[in-house]
Amino acid sequence: MKKASSADNLLALSKRLTDYAKAGHNGMYVIKHTLSKVIIGALVMVALIAARPFNAVANLPESEVFEPSQMSGDGSVSGEYTSPGALSSPLTLGTVKPLPNANPVNKVSFAFGKTTVTYPDGQTVEYTSSYLPLFVNGTLIKADIIIVSDYAMIPIRVLVETLGGEIAWDGDTQTVTINKGSTVIQMQIGSRSALVNSEEKTMDIPPTLNNNLTYLPLRFVSQNLGANVEYATGQYDVNSKKFVDFPIMQGLQGNVVVDEYDPSWPYITEDEAVNIVYSKLNESFNGFKPYYKGEHPELNLESAFQLIQANIDSTAIVGSASRYYVVNSCGLLLFDKYTGELYSMHSDKNSNWVRGYVDGDSDNYRLFTDGYILIP
Repeated sequence: MKKASSADNLLALSKRLTDYAKAGHNGMYVIKHTLSKVIIGALVMVALIAARPFNAVANLPESEVFEPSQMSGDGSVSGEYTSPGALSSPLTLGTVKPLPNANPVNKVSFAFGKTTVTYPDGQTVEYTSSYLPLFVNGTLIKADIIIVSDYAMIPIRVLVETLGGEIAWDGDTQTVTINKGSTVIQMQIGSRSALVNSEEKTMDIPPTLNNNLTYLPLRFVSQNLGANVEYATGQYDVNSKKFVDFPIMQGLQGNVVVDEYDPSWPYITEDEAVNIVYSKLNESFNGFKPYYKGEHPELNLESAFQLIQANIDSTAIVGSASRYYVVNSCGLLLFDKYTGELYSMHSDKNSNWVRGYVDGDSDNYRLFTDGYILIP
């Protein structure tokens, strides 16, 4: 593959953005990163995954509680092994309007039969029953999803308002009316019949009341409001060496993912994303090596450094999750194809978490120690 220069990549991104603005669309494209020399190595996915301790979907063993990291309202993260995860202000040109920022930063811990979840806004919630995470447009949303007859049900306001709709409730008839743009959905508690723009449709399961909250069938409402719904469990195709689906929050049975993106919106291509990630990781690794040698002069690090560099050289896209490319390199990362933001994924014996990759942050160095360097 021909190496892409910084000027070539930025020129291509700028041209797509300008063309998009001239077409009068609403959307957003962020040109954040200049690119240095790029080498894209061959994909050695199976060997790389086997070399890492990251557990894709299995529940982690119960053990002592790992104190969840705290995240502030702007998405920044404090505490051990974490750092800011909030998106920077998007660049907008011409008539292009910014998309809502997304933030996949999260932490999930397992101990004594309980699941503790830290949300992007810093709120920590402990669940004693099965927990099913919901990601809407790339952000983890606090939602008490329940399963009724194998169908996911969700509180009405959580789903509809997150998707930008409005709700009207008629207590006398127990009827819900949802309005979003030109779409009007009417449903009645206990009835499988729904009206979508006056057209009658049959739901697999009716709306229900639970703990004084109105629960709606998640898939039916989301799809009729124009969103796509996916249940991601971490299926991996050994032939293509890519994930069929990928759960952003690891260690659980699966993730519910709801997205409503216009396919005409400009985005960073897979090749451009690989170039950006490769450049970032190379720069960070070059800073890590002298630092770590100085911290541990007693260790012979050459073999570990060679393996890390080989994995960086083999950086590749191995799947997608919502608006993120799943990138396999010296670790698994998420790359936001609309903003260029990068997130790293980590785990220990009873916790999994996603943190923002911030240029110059020394916490990024965990990508070069986890699974590679064992201090005696």
